[in-house]
Amino acid sequence: YLHELRTYMLSVLLLTIVLWAYSRLLQHDKPGRFLQAGFVLSIGGLLYTHYSIALALGVVGLYHLLFVQKNHRWWRITGLMALGGALFLPWIGVILEAFRRFGAANTLTHDPGLAISELLARTSLFFSNGALGLLALVGILALWSLRVYRRKSLAVWFWTLTTLVVVVVVNERTALIKFGRERYLLVLWPLLALLGGLGLASLGKTRLKLAAPLLLGLWLIIGIHANVDGTLMRDTDSVQTLPWDTLAATLAQQAQAGDVVALHDTTYNWVLDLRPAEYYLYGLPVRFTMLEALPGDTLTAAAQEFVGNAPQVWVGIDKRLPTTSRLTDFTAALAGQYAACGPVFDLPRLRLDLYRRFPASAFQPEAADWHFGAGIAITNVDITPPKNGQPLKVQLVWAVSADVPPYTYSVGLHLLDDTGQLVQQADYGLPSEAFACRQTAIPTADLPPGDYQLRVMVYNWSTGERLTGRVTTTGETGERLLLETVTTSD
Repeated sequence: YLHELRTYMLSVLLLTIVLWAYSRLLQHDKPGRFLQAGFVLSIGGLLYTHYSIALALGVVGLYHLLFVQKNHRWWRITGLMALGGALFLPWIGVILEAFRRFGAANTLTHDPGLAISELLARTSLFFSNGALGLLALVGILALWSLRVYRRKSLAVWFWTLTTLVVVVVVNERTALIKFGRERYLLVLWPLLALLGGLGLASLGKTRLKLAAPLLLGLWLIIGIHANVDGTLMRDTDSVQTLPWDTLAATLAQQAQAGDVVALHDTTYNWVLDLRPAEYYLYGLPVRFTMLEALPGDTLTAAAQEFVGNAPQVWVGIDKRLPTTSRLTDFTAALAGQYAACGPVFDLPRLRLDLYRRFPASAFQPEAADWHFGAGIAITNVDITPPKNGQPLKVQLVWAVSADVPPYTYSVGLHLLDDTGQLVQQADYGLPSEAFACRQTAIPTADLPPGDYQLRVMVYNWSTGERLTGRVTTTGETGERLLLETVTTSD
């Protein structure tokens, strides 16, 4: 969390100061002004920075009420606690309204929170930087500290276990803590650190005095390695960011003026991805939105209004969680005007799909010129002749009926010379969508200048069987149909 511009490390620091100052105030009859001021300001600051970590304040207050002798020190600390809490009074109205909205919306309870065993496991994993064996050893020492530092150790064990109970109860009520949201368990970290410190201090009172600094050094080395390696950090959603740089670079190279970009962010807090998306896409000739930001339960009208007459629609699909109906509603709204051109890239967390706008004739398979078998047709052809050794670019729009079995056929594009010999080819799988475009680049750098026939066929990739095709305008039939004669030049 040191890598994030959020309050988590500050909150942990403030809680640490509160616990340290509280301990010092219990020991001194006449504490200094700076100590008292630090205690008050840290309580107020903790309340303002993070509510879940501030839960520990209630535990300290409970301990203060139940176990501390009621003398002048007790009253002084009680007054300082009240003063620290008073610093939060200007914000009371805001937090009450936030809790009211939270309860009304019930936004976090649609998925269950972590079970108690999972809370313990995840806390242990992250607090120890993955060194569970070292944590177990320090935990045994913390139990042993009950004999060496009985009073102090009992207090810290009470704080830790009571805070854990509070966290469990709150999570059962709100389902706030899920996998990837372990940051709300940071309230336990200063307490666990205190327990470990007491255990190591107990070890330092034995003949194994050097073992304590050695264990601390080992813990430090493991923590630095975990931070540099990043494997442990990638186990939390706080660093599971989408590849915005790849998205921006792709759009910068391939997007056209007037294109639109729609991102389907499947996480509940998709609003958090708005700012980085706006930052990375700034200056590109595209309009951008989150599908979750479009109004309405069904997106047909909103999607069509947003897309307008854009030449291309880029759809980014967040793969962190299963897709929702908003994505299917959005792509359904493109039907009849846009054909799916397949994924531009497919990364572990984000897939970028491209849809291109075509004339209405491209969505009328009965009027197509090229047909194969039953239910396969080419409804639009766009061929860019090669120049100066550049590839031959072929874009075809395919119409595939629902009766055609998916993942069965492939497309072959063959380039033949004037003797009918195959000199170059490109193959790809037949699209499974009802209407889909595919663009292919056929290398021509090694071909001599001249005229070449570009032919297309559809075949069963597992058996090699070719479908019989026909060209309605010329009456040609056969396994390889002529698309166009192209000319290469120097």
